[in-house]
Amino acid sequence: MGNGVLHRGAIFLVLILAAFGVAPAAAANAGLACFYGQLRSKAHDKYYVSVELDYTGSSYGMLRARSFDGKGEWEQLEMCRLGGNKVAFHSTANGKYVSAERDYVGTNMGMLRARATSIGDWETFYEECNAPGADDWCAYKSKATGYYVSAEIQNTGSNYGMLRARGISIADWEMFHYYYGKP
Repeated sequence: MGNGVLHRGAIFLVLILAAFGVAPAAAANAGLACFYGQLRSKAHDKYYVSVELDYTGSSYGMLRARSFDGKGEWEQLEMCRLGGNKVAFHSTANGKYVSAERDYVGTNMGMLRARATSIGDWETFYEECNAPGADDWCAYKSKATGYYVSAEIQNTGSNYGMLRARGISIADWEMFHYYYGKP
């Protein structure tokens, strides 16, 4: 019975979003309720999150809150609803799911990177939003690390605005808004 309720809920979400002109994502996420959009950080001038595809090695695909307009290909993230308050993010620029790097240490611990080909614990986040009708900001807690995603606006250079699953409580650095639809 629970799966039937979840299925009806997913259909209802699809119908509501379609009424507002938001189409489900393409076949790359077949079977999931995924929607195009952009993620915006509440910290520091409310920058949009970008996937760094020019980075190499263990920083390839790093997510950073650094884009002012959110209209570029690197800022397009599909949000996939996994049931309940669980979500995953999928980069449309490189076709990879966003992972929280649980095994990284130091200032890179919990770094978010678009690098996975499937969804597991490292790619699953719990969405915690304000009450309906509030200001629509949400926090995302990593299933892998148990910490909230934070925009590291104190960092400088190529790590400025890096997203890391390392927050123990929710403040502006841990708040994000997901804008459904293409810019």
